[in-house]
Amino acid sequence: MRIPAIIEELRKLNVGIKTKDGQLILSGGKDKISHALLHEIKENKSALIEYIRGYEKHSVPNITGKQNEEEYFSLTAQQKSIWLASQNPASATLYNQPSMFAVEGVLALDALEFSIGKIVERHDSLRTSFSEVNGEPRQKVVQKVEIDIEYIELHTGEAINDIYKKFCSYLFDFSKPPLLKCIVIKESEKKYYLLFNIHHIVSDGWSVNIFLKELLDYYSSYLKDGANKNDQINNSTRFREFVDMQDAYVESAKGKSDLDFWKKKIGDDYLPSKLSSKTDFQGLDYYD
Repeated sequence: MRIPAIIEELRKLNVGIKTKDGQLILSGGKDKISHALLHEIKENKSALIEYIRGYEKHSVPNITGKQNEEEYFSLTAQQKSIWLASQNPASATLYNQPSMFAVEGVLALDALEFSIGKIVERHDSLRTSFSEVNGEPRQKVVQKVEIDIEYIELHTGEAINDIYKKFCSYLFDFSKPPLLKCIVIKESEKKYYLLFNIHHIVSDGWSVNIFLKELLDYYSSYLKDGANKNDQINNSTRFREFVDMQDAYVESAKGKSDLDFWKKKIGDDYLPSKLSSKTDFQGLDYYD
């Protein structure tokens, strides 16, 4: 089991982990920890201590603490790749994740607006903006965003597929969250289409499934109880914390040792050059 996976398992059990005087300290009750997980902790004790020391060395707050909102922080390696590709006009929309659903029956627009608003309020990633700071891409979570749902009433002769095709190539402004585009198309009083487009830099396939599940949950609850749904939201783990943990590992002695290993293993000839701005794409070929 990898070190971040061990820490994540402890998070789920609400067991804190830190170092003191060269020792690993667990708080919250060992009785919650399975024998298998306890064995993994003992087997990886030295690596855990080094990992957490690297985390603490860079003045990262308590590993289980809530991070401050509206402060810039770094991108993950995967996010940096997506950001870089999105700066290239030829591939700027490749990481859009569009979907379309047909709705039979009456659509309660107030319930839909409420549901999307609650989901955006609940998930930090949907309130995240991206900007360049000192030449490097950075992200930050904002507390409130405006939800803009576009409504289209279909007229005779208009084709759903034409609207959807244009919708798929929507160009997101990374500095203005949410990186979520919603369109409601009314074909008749009892036939609607819902179009969603979420950028991959803030979501993945699993995230889209969660979004749809929560949308149905909030929508159904609103129709039953109005805007009185009581959320039981677990904020113990936020994406910002994962990014900080990853950064701490990269800067730790273990992370640097691992990087040196792969540099030697792969060789400098195969390491990619750094691309940091839109002008860097000049002269590069793009293949669809």
